[in-house]
Amino acid sequence: MNYAYSVMKILISIGSLGLGGAEKQAVWLANEFSKANEVTLVTYHGGEREVDLSERVKWFRLFTKGEPETLLKSLYEKQDSRGYKHFSVQRSLFINSVKLIPFYLKRKVIKFRLFLISNDSKWKHTRKFFLNISHLRYFFMIFFKTYRIISKVKPEYVITFLYHDTLLIGLAAALRFRKPKIIVGRRSPFGYCDANRNWLQNLAIRFVYLRSDSAVSNSSANNSQAILDGIKPHKISIVSNFVEQGSVNFQKSTSDKLQLVCMANFFEYKNHVNLIKALANFDNQIDITFLGDGPLKLDLLGKVNELNIDARFINHQDQVKANIYEIDFLILPSLFEGNSNALLEALVAGFPAISTPVGAAFDLKAMGAPLIITNGFAPTDFQNAIEIAIRHKISYLQEARNFQGILARTHGREAIFTQWLTLLQQLSNNSNRK
Repeated sequence: MNYAYSVMKILISIGSLGLGGAEKQAVWLANEFSKANEVTLVTYHGGEREVDLSERVKWFRLFTKGEPETLLKSLYEKQDSRGYKHFSVQRSLFINSVKLIPFYLKRKVIKFRLFLISNDSKWKHTRKFFLNISHLRYFFMIFFKTYRIISKVKPEYVITFLYHDTLLIGLAAALRFRKPKIIVGRRSPFGYCDANRNWLQNLAIRFVYLRSDSAVSNSSANNSQAILDGIKPHKISIVSNFVEQGSVNFQKSTSDKLQLVCMANFFEYKNHVNLIKALANFDNQIDITFLGDGPLKLDLLGKVNELNIDARFINHQDQVKANIYEIDFLILPSLFEGNSNALLEALVAGFPAISTPVGAAFDLKAMGAPLIITNGFAPTDFQNAIEIAIRHKISYLQEARNFQGILARTHGREAIFTQWLTLLQQLSNNSNRK
């Protein structure tokens, strides 16, 4: 595709280059803009999608391999869904934050830190104080590194994708005297300024939103919470996810059983547990493939074995090997979503889906998508939807073949990139937009 416009300097940010849907969109957008512009990508870490990044894109990674997880992530993942606390990341951060201290003092500091961890209930306030000091030091270290990158690149536009990169890269851009036009991403209805984040972080993200020129949401489902978090309604533009045919390795099932595929990492809000409970009510009628990884995977494996469900689990490494997955329906059990890449990829590949009433499901249904939308999120809701899929599988598969061309046009490369390009041109023509 060739577009007639002047060369722009664009900086795009996202946390990593992993296999998530947002990461896929960020890499695609960077590659697309780089065909005729100077594009810089800033991430905390690399990942599996590094190989997809065009050589035209200048890539800065804030952390080299082997460095600890970012401060911004560790602050909020202090315990998993079962209440078990995880200190390994925080301990690594603390050790790294005192790396300039002479060795004989460092050993004493680390020993004291481990003492505080092992006596958490008694010394929790002292532990929290020392942890916050190490976090602050680490934050300022990566903040100034980010600020220097932006000063070197001097972008006209900064596009952020998720919370953590919006907070850091967005803040560094917003504090510049000659501020670039900032476009913040909202890809989930989940509150970016929630109760688990301290007042300073919430203040910082609201400041970024105040200084931003626009916000891109991939679904209207995200917008009400985005407004509550401090984004002005007139700044919000909806740009859906780009999706292309052939992006997933699905083929029609040859089995008499209903073949379900669930593409979602194993976190509590993905709601796998209620789906698994529903599957236990079908006697040898269903096979399901779970694609993904995550902290709840072992628990769910145990639940599947306990209920004697026909299921297989495919991790990220095996996904990269481009296996072919037989499918009748994709199933999306999430408690909330923005615009699910997995759902779009199944639809554009010509397969129907079962989805909870989240994200863009109703918008897609209104377009004619072959969707069975559950009444809720409980096991009985999934059971009812799966029963419909079993009874009407042939008709839904036919609808899916008819719909895939529609989705390929409305969510294809040219349609979605044109929306991004139009947004940047509007900001260029109206630099005083607030």
